[in-house]
Amino acid sequence: MLSSPTGTDVAAAWVPRIVAERFTTSTKDGAVERSPDPVPFIASELTWANTTGAQQRIWLEIHRPPRMIITSNPNSYVLDDAVSWDTGVAPVAPPPSATENGIGARISVTPVTVNQIAYTRFFRRWDSSNWWQSIGTLQPEEIVHTRYAALYSTPGSWRAPNNPLQVVRAYWVRLRLWATPEATP
Repeated sequence: MLSSPTGTDVAAAWVPRIVAERFTTSTKDGAVERSPDPVPFIASELTWANTTGAQQRIWLEIHRPPRMIITSNPNSYVLDDAVSWDTGVAPVAPPPSATENGIGARISVTPVTVNQIAYTRFFRRWDSSNWWQSIGTLQPEEIVHTRYAALYSTPGSWRAPNNPLQVVRAYWVRLRLWATPEATP
C-alpha cells in the first residue's frame, strides 16, 4: 500500500503490468497457393523470468491487426492463430498447432449453363482484435516460455481458380505478458 497525506492507494507493484513484449511481422503475406498442411505466416516466442521474489499471476495477450483474405472461385482459405506455453526452471513450450481461433473464407460459384462465365472474387477484411490466454501462477525463480504461430491452410477440396487472385495477409502480431502478484507476501 501507498500512504500519503492525501490518503492510501495500491502500490504500483500490485497493479497488472506488462513484463515482456514482442512484435513480429509476417514473412509470407501476399499471393498464396494450395496448402493442405499448415504453413506458418508468423512464428514468435516470448520468455520471462520471475525474479520478483513473489508468486505472479500471468496472462498472455495476443494483439492481432486487421487481417485480409482475397479469394477466387472456388476454394477455402484459413488463417488460424495458435499458442502454447510451458513454465518451470527450464521450460520448452511445444510447437503450437491450429486451434480454430482465426479467420477463414470460402467461395464457390457454379455456372448454371456450360457457356456461362463463372467469374467470382471475394474480398474480406477483419477488424483488429485481442486474444487473452491465462497462463496461471508463476513461482519465484521460474520462467515462462510462450510460442505463437499464425498458420495458413486450405482445408477441403481444391481446384485451380478460373481467375486467380489469392491473397492472405496476417501483417503482424504483438505478444504481451502481463503479471500481477498472486498474494500479499
